[in-house]
Amino acid sequence: MRIALGFFLFDMIVRSTLNLTAYDKWREHLEVARAPLRLPTSVQRTKIQAGNDPKFKSVGARYWATLKSCFSFLSPLPREKTLAHMDSALDYARYAGAWIGTRLGFVGNLLGIDEDWPMFSPNVRRIHITPRARLIYSDGTSEQVWLLSEPYDPTSFHRWFVKRPLQIDLRLAKDYDARLGVSRNLAERYAESEDGAKLESIEMFEVKYSLPKPGQNAYSVLAKQRQKAPEGEPFWSYDVLTGKGKTIESEKDKKAKEKKKAEAAKPTEPSPSEEAEVNAEVGGAP
Repeated sequence: MRIALGFFLFDMIVRSTLNLTAYDKWREHLEVARAPLRLPTSVQRTKIQAGNDPKFKSVGARYWATLKSCFSFLSPLPREKTLAHMDSALDYARYAGAWIGTRLGFVGNLLGIDEDWPMFSPNVRRIHITPRARLIYSDGTSEQVWLLSEPYDPTSFHRWFVKRPLQIDLRLAKDYDARLGVSRNLAERYAESEDGAKLESIEMFEVKYSLPKPGQNAYSVLAKQRQKAPEGEPFWSYDVLTGKGKTIESEKDKKAKEKKKAEAAKPTEPSPSEEAEVNAEVGGAP
């Protein structure tokens, strides 16, 4: 207990202090890793087994690379890539801050004690917008997956002990890394359909739920929206074979971007004062 409390106290003091610095920029400049090499996905394992991976000859070698990266990650000694950016005592001090901050952050994520500073004043919502995934298989069939942030039954919704995964799902529409990570997780979990077809791609789209207004029967309003049909266009597409994703712009965003581009290219007419100054310079009437 004393060891655990001592670690929590150390973590709170050190990470709170580091948050006042630019240690994350130091990390980027010195190329300090945030986490060890992740475990291979099912797509990567299949690629290695087929002999199409130029770096790894066997799946065991890929797992061994992850294990070695864990030891390297825990070592306080800077890597050769990092040493190339360190020319002064200040760089070594920045490396120490970046190393401690990233390692404490990694342990915090593993234990679910990552620090955050949320400050909010919630308003009464009229709708609830949540992402949903569509899995597309090689035989042309598709399957929808309700993510953590969407209730399969709006009248019975609870999410215990999944705060971090839930926060990731809520950021999918705006966070590229979150979309990529969730897509890879889905590709791992649903690699094949019930009929044995291979998963080819994943799409994500938003679903809107109407929330009960004051005076309405909450249960009846929410019960009508069980297994709600999808709405809107997909905002994300992920190719399982290549492991790459693509953000899809909506028609509304495209029109807004085109309008902004047209306004920027349109020549602006000079104001009366500017026109008078030009006429005066060329000898014309003011």
